[in-house]
Amino acid sequence: MNRKDFLKNCLALGIALPFGRTLLNSSIIPPTGIKNILPFDGIKAIDAHSHPYNLNAYPYFINGRIKHLRTTSTVDRMRNAGLVASVFAAVGDRWLSDDPSKSSFKDTMDQLRRINNFEERNMLRIIRKNSDLVFSERNDDLFGAIMAIEGGDALEGDISNLDKFYDYGVRLMTILHKHDNEIGFNQESNADGPITAYGIKVVEKMNEIGMIIDVAHSAAKSLKSISEISKLPLLDSHTAPFPDGEKNTFPNRARSWEEMELIAKSGGVICTMPIGYSLGNYSRTTLKSWATEIALMKTRLRIEHVGLGTDSGGLPRLVDGWDSISSLPNLITELLTVGLSKDDIIAFTGGNFLRIAVKILS
Repeated sequence: MNRKDFLKNCLALGIALPFGRTLLNSSIIPPTGIKNILPFDGIKAIDAHSHPYNLNAYPYFINGRIKHLRTTSTVDRMRNAGLVASVFAAVGDRWLSDDPSKSSFKDTMDQLRRINNFEERNMLRIIRKNSDLVFSERNDDLFGAIMAIEGGDALEGDISNLDKFYDYGVRLMTILHKHDNEIGFNQESNADGPITAYGIKVVEKMNEIGMIIDVAHSAAKSLKSISEISKLPLLDSHTAPFPDGEKNTFPNRARSWEEMELIAKSGGVICTMPIGYSLGNYSRTTLKSWATEIALMKTRLRIEHVGLGTDSGGLPRLVDGWDSISSLPNLITELLTVGLSKDDIIAFTGGNFLRIAVKILS
């Protein structure tokens, strides 16, 4: 099927697709009525990986206005769920499979401009330094946005583009995504190996300028080499532990415990996502099973290394009971039932991410 037919069929089915500049000229009116419905005070939740407003996909238009799916994170939905900030991730390699001739740098910058547009319209504030990571209890404070890139392909092999993205406000980069690139190998590749000489320069430069290194999607050997080079804590913004006792048929997106321990030893955080799946005798299809897995991560990695990254807008299947970020209060209730304390939950929902962000965004 060619691209034209693919687009036609997807639009007929109502599937969200990558878009160009449409959103800049569209009227996005955020819903009103902020109400924090978390079960106890003290939580300052931060989503370590999300695609709010599906910025990397075609919007849905109903009667001339943008219609967001119930699974889509919006500022209002995130604030209602108790979040004070979220990563807003542009996708750095979204055209590579379809049209490698397109500029990943320019396309990624277009996505980032939409986030900047939200700030100009007073919908949020972009977090650029660690002093911006102070959140009050007042609901009228602007929501925090951490501008990010998913896929170092956006650099196009030019280290100077990293400075350009940083100057524009990017403070986090997932260096691998769906493709092997000039930096290293991704988890879904049939190949693996340490990061390249260029990749070493990228890691060192990110440490130097104060940009969070996200190793989500990095293949095992690439991850190991990153952990040996980086002087600052690492982040895996959205993953899940590979279940014990099941055959590990790579490539896949799950992490082995050994891989997660490398991130923890860096002082970093492994963030878990609400993807629903079954494998052999292991079932991770309900909110309860996800909460049980988080409790296991606490036991094996320590709670200070476990966080939340929902990949809102990017997952093919969700655990039952998680419809969107609005379901966070329900997850917290399940976490309490499986034995996590209030302090554990404060750390998991945002405290751990905040710790490494404050350290890196100096």
